Amino acid sequence: MNRLSRKLVRPSSRTSIAKDSKVDLRSLGPVHVCMCGSQVFKVGVMFEDKDISLWFTDAECFACGALVKVPTPVDD
Repeated sequence: MNRLSRKLVRPSSRTSIAKDSKVDLRSLGPVHVCMCGSQVFKVGVMFEDKDISLWFTDAECFACGALVKVPTPVDD
């Protein structure tokens, strides 16, 4: 192996893996506020006639990227 191929085969550092990982809070159930204090979430929705007809309960915190479950009207 020459120097170039050794650089290509070398495993990536663990710090880059840890940086990309997210906190998973979905087991806590529906939350209104993330652990970071944010109340804004990224949620998948579907629209029909200018109104939300379907939404996913799995979401991502807009501020810190934590994975959460968001509440629905049925949860009241």
